[in-house]
Amino acid sequence: MRPGPRTAADSDHAQVAVPAPIACAGFLVLALILHSVLPLPTPLPALVRGLGVGCVVGGLFLGTLALAQLKRAHTPVSPHRPSTALVTDGPYRFTRNPIYLGFNLVFVGFTFLAGTLWGIVLLPLAVLAVNRLTIGAEETYLQSGFGDLYTRYRSRVRRWL
Repeated sequence: MRPGPRTAADSDHAQVAVPAPIACAGFLVLALILHSVLPLPTPLPALVRGLGVGCVVGGLFLGTLALAQLKRAHTPVSPHRPSTALVTDGPYRFTRNPIYLGFNLVFVGFTFLAGTLWGIVLLPLAVLAVNRLTIGAEETYLQSGFGDLYTRYRSRVRRWL
């Protein structure tokens, strides 16, 4: 975690088109609707449901760790508020977007729990949507506010994994 030039009083923020939680929830609803119209059942239902539990728990755990790091840095979680610090420790050492990675794990986990493979089919589209509608704007914002500090972080830590 490194302080940056922004302050809590700044009125600027990332110009996110669609927040990631809404995008992921939308894909979850789409997967469940598709399953009701065109079932894509999972093989080995008990095993896949167990994997679903693991994905949901893992995604929630990762997201909770990431949120805790943001709170420790006293920087807002919401992309609609100014970032006051560039967080680079905790799960942010491995992925620039641990919360969004957690959302996607939860998304896939819930579809597995529902007994459908539509989550796996839609996952690339969900990732693409979050990249285009959320992450791009956030990265532009962080680059403008943290400059070389963000450039160096971005060069050593991948966007997803």
